[in-house]
Amino acid sequence: MDLQLWTISRLGRLTAALRREVTFYAPLLESLDFLGVEPVTFTRAGASTATRRDGLTHAVAANVPRFEYSGETTLGLLIQSGEALQYSVANFLDNVNTLIWFEENAAKSTPTNTNPFTSSGLWGGTLNVHIKHIIKFKRILTNAEINSVQAALAEVIQVIPAPPTPPVVSPGVFVNEVPSGSGTVFTLSNNPNLGSLIVNAHGTVLKRVASAPGNLEYVASGTGNRTLTFGMSSSGVSPLQVFYVIA
Repeated sequence: MDLQLWTISRLGRLTAALRREVTFYAPLLESLDFLGVEPVTFTRAGASTATRRDGLTHAVAANVPRFEYSGETTLGLLIQSGEALQYSVANFLDNVNTLIWFEENAAKSTPTNTNPFTSSGLWGGTLNVHIKHIIKFKRILTNAEINSVQAALAEVIQVIPAPPTPPVVSPGVFVNEVPSGSGTVFTLSNNPNLGSLIVNAHGTVLKRVASAPGNLEYVASGTGNRTLTFGMSSSGVSPLQVFYVIA
């Protein structure tokens, strides 16, 4: 079968000398496409499901292979009891020449690991695992060559970094918040530096006064000057926006 360009690129990671030794290569990332002697068959009696790149579980019809993901990392083809993957015996997947493959992103190779293919080209290896990057060579590779192939075909595990830790609320930190409260009385979440305090209501900056606030005025009082008392009730949804540096 013809390999798609995105799978051919994997072979391009090998040295030219090793590429010339490849007789069979099945990426098993998104399709059954492979480099080798046809045919290939996959069977499963009933329908099933597969976890795709979007993280959702998708329905899969009978006899349709399941290529799964964990986040952005491709896991490969899921092989479970009742499923069969088989290639032509002309690929000689079971002979003594080096065979390399991945199970759950862990590299395997002969003769260190038992050859998972039978003489009929049928996957007879571990079940309930994801397999991919099955590659066969026309000779027995050295350990150094096996290591280089495994490194070239290994996936780069995609790790989504944790969100940054919010800054500690402490003196000198700038705060932009909608104060809690209703009517004419609202409360800030921190003690404001009064020299930096800006209160905005519906796009208008209000004036701070010492007492008896009128329209478009307010008083800062209470513990740490956190209580804001306005001369008139605000209206609308979240009409107040307050900016200040913590005292």
